[in-house]
Amino acid sequence: MAGGVVPIVGVSTLEQLEEAVGATELTLEDELRARMDAPC
Repeated sequence: MAGGVVPIVGVSTLEQLEEAVGATELTLEDELRARMDAPC
């Protein structure tokens, strides 16, 4: 949810919902984020 981007997720089970909500606590290191944002 970096940069004000909030993803829309669809889930089928409570477990999927819990995993998606838990992902909001994830913090990526700047280097990893830069690699993910870089063009292929």
